[in-house]
Amino acid sequence: MNVEHIRPPTDYEEPGWSDLSPKMQAICTKVSDFLSGDATDAGDLVPEMADILVAKATTADFVSWRHTERGTWFIQAIVHIFSRHAATEDILTLFSKVNAYVAAAETADKGYKQVSSVDYSLTKKMYFFPGII
Repeated sequence: MNVEHIRPPTDYEEPGWSDLSPKMQAICTKVSDFLSGDATDAGDLVPEMADILVAKATTADFVSWRHTERGTWFIQAIVHIFSRHAATEDILTLFSKVNAYVAAAETADKGYKQVSSVDYSLTKKMYFFPGII
């Protein structure tokens, strides 16, 4: 089903999302790959499966809704939330906001909803600090 419009949550500004041509359904990364040096305190050993984050457009056995021109609600929400809060919030806070944003949206025709999902094994807070090199 092609969703023509979604209503953004009322507690956020009008998003003005840009066109998102690549359609992704999940984001999976080894967070320590983004950190310089060891992700833990000196001398600490971290299990191989530590510091992994998997963000999914929806929970198991449910569909991911998308706008035919703007892309999935999940990617739209990531762009909206990360562009406004990534400079000051850690990644789990960002994805909590993404989950809330996606959960508040609904299809214009029948009021269908979805919620995104995040699984993680982070051992520390992670920040992006966009714009800082």
